[in-house]
Amino acid sequence: MARILDIDPITDTWETYEYDENDDQVIIKRFQDVEPILNMNKRMQLAPLDRRETMWHVGSIPHIFVEKWLVEDGVNVLRKENWPWLRRKLNDPDWRFLNPHGIKI
Repeated sequence: MARILDIDPITDTWETYEYDENDDQVIIKRFQDVEPILNMNKRMQLAPLDRRETMWHVGSIPHIFVEKWLVEDGVNVLRKENWPWLRRKLNDPDWRFLNPHGIKI
């Protein structure tokens, strides 16, 4: 049975701890309720985009995805040299829910 190990109110993430007796392994998992962020991205689709502005908010990325990409792909999207990778990811149709206006960045 998993137990909550930690809750981070800033990122709205939490960790669970579980011990697997059969394999003698400790399993720690991280979770985040991404629905509020994705719903905000959906609401942004309805808002008009003023292309005369110098900066556009193209969407929000849940922290759990930033961590997933760091662990699985070895990419820290907060580092400037990895921004081309992030652009490709946000322009990918599979990740369109993170870029609600569909702006090619």
